Amino acid sequence: MEHPTPDLNPALATVSVPQEEIDKYPTLEEEWALLSSYLSKLFDSYPDHPDKCINYRSIQYYAATYVKRFYLTRSILQYDPKLADNYKPLDAGVLANDMDVKKEAIIEMEQKLLFALKYQMVIHTPYRMSRIIDAVLLDMARSESFKSILAEDVLHQLQTTADSLISTVGSTDVDLVIDPYYIALYAYYNALKQLNDGTAVFAELVERLCQGNGIVPITGNDFVPLETLVKRIEQVTVAVNDFKLMLSKVDTKAAKKKWRHMREYDRVLPKPIHKKTDDGSSLAHSQGIVESIGGQSNQSESSFVTYKQEPPSDKRPSL
Repeated sequence: MEHPTPDLNPALATVSVPQEEIDKYPTLEEEWALLSSYLSKLFDSYPDHPDKCINYRSIQYYAATYVKRFYLTRSILQYDPKLADNYKPLDAGVLANDMDVKKEAIIEMEQKLLFALKYQMVIHTPYRMSRIIDAVLLDMARSESFKSILAEDVLHQLQTTADSLISTVGSTDVDLVIDPYYIALYAYYNALKQLNDGTAVFAELVERLCQGNGIVPITGNDFVPLETLVKRIEQVTVAVNDFKLMLSKVDTKAAKKKWRHMREYDRVLPKPIHKKTDDGSSLAHSQGIVESIGGQSNQSESSFVTYKQEPPSDKRPSL
C-alpha cells in the first residue's frame, strides 16, 4: 500500500538539510516496521475460555487501532511505541483497588488521549462478522452437500486460520482504509482456499449471507456480485502483501538503532546560561552546537546564548 506524501509548509521547501542529517532519522517505512512489531505482540496471547474469545480479541483489536490512530499524527521519536508492548490482562476490580492514582491525573490524561485520537473512539472490528460467518458455516456443515467437506476439525481449523489472518491485518495499516467486513471475508476466503472445494464453499457462504440480513455489502439496491466481491477481497490481499514486502526491506536492527539515538523523550531541552557583560546586561555567546527538542542542530556565530546539557530525565513530554 502506497503511503501518501504529506503536504509540507511552503516555508520549509526553502530549507536545505544535508542528506547525512536526514539519514540519522528513521524513515516512514522504518517507523511502521517498528510499530508493527510491537502491535503484533498484542495478539500473541489467546484466552482458553471460549466464551471470552470474541471480547478478548476485540479488545486487542481496539488497542491496536487506537495505537495506530495515535501515530497517524505523531512519531515514535516523540512517544515510545514499546509502551504498547507492556500489555498484560488485568482484572479491573483488582487494578482499581491496588493503584493509588488521583482522579484528576487520570481525567487529564484521558482528555489528552482523546484529543490525540481526534475523539474518534468508535471502532468496528471484523470479529462480529467472523462470528456470523462461523454460524453460517456451521449451518452449512449440517447440510448433506457440505457435510463431508466441513467436518468439525475443518471448521476449527478455518476459525484458527481466519483468526490468525485478522490478527495479522491488525498489526498493519490496512484496516485503517479497509472496511471490517471485507477483512473478515478476506480472512475466510483465504482460509477456505486451502480446501479442495473451498471456492464452492465460499460461493455458498456468500449466497447464504445475502439471503440472511443483507450482511454482504450492497451497491444501491443490489448486492455486490460474487466476482466483484472476490476482486475487492484480493485487493485486501495485495495490500497486506505489500505491507509485508515493505517490512521485509527494512533493516530492523538499523531502524532500532536510529530510533534509540534520535528519540526525543530521552533528550533534554538545554537551558541557557546567561553571562553578565561589562554594562551589566545578560548576554552570552554560543559555544558549540545547540541541540533542540525538534531533533535539529542549530549553530550561529551571532547567537547570544550558551547552553549546557542537563542529566537525563524520566519525565515524558505532554501530548
